[in-house]
Parts: sequence; structure tokens; C-alpha cells
Amino acid sequence: MKWKRLPFLALAGLALLMALWAGLARLGWVIPALRAHYPLAHAPLMVGGFLGTLIGLERAVAAGRRWSYLAPALAAIGGALIVLRPDRRLGGWALVAAGSVLVVIYLTHLRRRADLPTAVMIGGAAGRLGGNGLAAPRRAPTALRPWGAGLPVPPTAGEGPGVRPRPAPPRGAP
Repeated sequence: MKWKRLPFLALAGLALLMALWAGLARLGWVIPALRAHYPLAHAPLMVGGFLGTLIGLERAVAAGRRWSYLAPALAAIGGALIVLRPDRRLGGWALVAAGSVLVVIYLTHLRRRADLPTAVMIGGAAGRLGGNGLAAPRRAPTALRPWGAGLPVPPTAGEGPGVRPRPAPPRGAP
């Protein structure tokens, strides 16, 4: 593991813990409220802060370009700002910027490998960008629910065919 990636993972872990905390508060668990805005920050922290940082980091490593690390950096910063700032606007705009960089990463990947799985992953990144763009100016959370699946589902579906193990050759085959 490259140690320079550790800060991204630490901030993604923080976003995950805070998103879980906010989710439990939304479920009605009686837990200490660290800040009053945390229950409403559950989705941006989980999708934008946690998954955005991890998927952005994975894509940045695959791209192998220094500029591509802007995607996980901006997602991690956006998650941290959502935790620290109650109004969530600055964090939301950082997530929009992270989504923009992720779309560019996928588009550069499309030039190398133009196929359906890559197009599906671009669709997911564009969905994330659209959802973050709607959320940044503080739209109603219920209107944003469909956009939440834009980040994790299409990249997972797009990568699925490429990461499945190949079947073992039959015995006795050369």
C-alpha cells in the first residue's frame, strides 16, 4: 500500500463513521448529537464523502495521473466540510468539483477503452455530478434520493464484467 494514499482512506473512514452516526440518528436512536445538522448530512457524507473518496481514489490510481487525485481529495475535503460546517454549502460545492474531476477521469479512460462498461461508469459519475449539483444549493433531500444511486451502482455494474474471475481451464487442457 502506498502511504501517500492513507490520508484519503482516513478521511473516507471519518466520513463513513459520521454518516453511520447520522443514519442512526435518522432512525431514531437516542445517541448524543455532535451537531444538530448531522441527521440531514447522512446521504452527502455516505455517498459524497465516503464513496466519492473511495471510488475517486480507485479511479485516480487506475488513471495513474497526478491531477486525477483531485477527485478523491475534493471528495474528502467536501466530506470534512460537511462534518465541520452546518450549512453544508461549501462542502456541497467541493463534492460538485470532485464529481467534475471524476467525469473527466472516466472520459480519459473512455479514449483508451471505448466499451459499454466504461460508458456505464461515465453515466454513474455524471449522475453523481448532477445529484451533487442539485444538492449544493440545498435542494429538498427527498428530490435527491434517485441521484444517490448514481455513484455506487453504475461503476459497480460497469466494472462487474471486468473483475469476474475467469473459469479454470478443464483438466488435461494444454
